[in-house]
Amino acid sequence: MLILLVGLLVVTLIGLTAVESVSWAALLNLGVMVFALVLYFLPALVAQERRHTKAVAIFVLDLFLGWTFLGWVGALVWAFTEDNRDRATEAGVNDPASTARG
Repeated sequence: MLILLVGLLVVTLIGLTAVESVSWAALLNLGVMVFALVLYFLPALVAQERRHTKAVAIFVLDLFLGWTFLGWVGALVWAFTEDNRDRATEAGVNDPASTARG
């Protein structure tokens, strides 16, 4: 699906540059393609915005399995999960495993 979206985007851009007067249908097609690409990579964008520690892994999952609805939903859910262990370390709270040892 991603290859199809990128291909349609490229064809639309080539069509826009080849025609002297741009039609509204071509602009609408371009808008739909951009919206579809943003929607496709929404889990990766959410992970990046939330500074998720696994943002690269979420992007890779979204890139390769986002075309399946299950892969896209899984990446989106993963992007919205919190990194409790990492946020506690940033706040200065000790890891329970390290305090039990010492």
